[in-house]
This record gives sequence, structure tokens and C-alpha cells, in this order.
Amino acid sequence: MDVPEVASTLPDRRERPLAVVVGALEVAVLVDRLADDHRRAARFREALLGTPGLGFSTPSPTNLVYIDVPESFTFSMHLADRNILCLPEKPTQVRAAFNLHVTDDDVDSAVAAFKEVAALSEAAASQT
Repeated sequence: MDVPEVASTLPDRRERPLAVVVGALEVAVLVDRLADDHRRAARFREALLGTPGLGFSTPSPTNLVYIDVPESFTFSMHLADRNILCLPEKPTQVRAAFNLHVTDDDVDSAVAAFKEVAALSEAAASQT
């Protein structure tokens, strides 16, 4: 639905111009914000390149980063224990999403947590 369609659903015609202006401003702000999300996602991925136990078989040119891991559910649970939330996307892949709630400090924390959990996974695999 585009801005004029949204505006036409408002009950009072006098509110339409304000809704259109607010909508246009929100879109402009979100486009600028998305560039920050993409930058943070790229920094996250670059920081994890070469980490034993992690891989990147899927390109990640956006704010979503897909990380190959030994076992996604267990890996994501270990990350959650470290206050890092990611989605088990496939049996051996998790997805990290970067959005307006993620700061540069959060990226640093996520990198540290991913490296720590990857090291634990590698150690467990070498014992079996």
C-alpha cells in the first residue's frame, strides 16, 4: 500500500496531508537507517570471516547475515544464553538481522559471542 492509499483510508480529510508528510518522512529516515544496518551487518560478517566452525555459503549484501554453523538450534541457544538472538534458518545455518535497535557496541558483543560459541562447538566436536 502506498502513501496516498494509506491517506485515503483516514476518516477525516483534514488529517490526510499530515499523514502523507509523516509517512514520507518516515520512509526517508528508514532508508538512511537501512544504510547503517547494512554497514553493521558487513562489519559483523567481516569480523567473523576465518573463524573456525563458522562459514558463509550465502551472500549477505543486506542487513541479514546467514552464518553456517555445526547445528543451528544448539548454536542459537548458546547465543541466547549470551543475550544474542538469532534465528535457526536451516539445520546448519543461523540468520542474524541488523536493524535500528542494533548499535555498534551490540555488533562487537555479537562478534565476541559468536566466536565464543564457535570455539565451544569446535572443542565439543574434537572430543567426539
